[in-house]
Amino acid sequence: MPAAREALTAFFAGRTAQTAVVAERAISRGELPEDTETVEVIRALAATFYYRMFITGEPVDRDVADRGNCEAPSIASRSSAR
Repeated sequence: MPAAREALTAFFAGRTAQTAVVAERAISRGELPEDTETVEVIRALAATFYYRMFITGEPVDRDVADRGNCEAPSIASRSSAR
């Protein structure tokens, strides 16, 4: 793996782990199921934004953010059921 790819992978792994704390807190408050994969919640939330910003160039507006917030927990719960 090229050094730049390794650095980027390590950077995003660290950022995702740091951000997953938000989902862990939601689990402790009973807002997400206990079997939720917290890293998957963060990945699912970020995917919509990154796709629009860096792939399609589409705008990210409030509706997009709200849909992502609603869909991410169910995506993460499905991944933990596998």
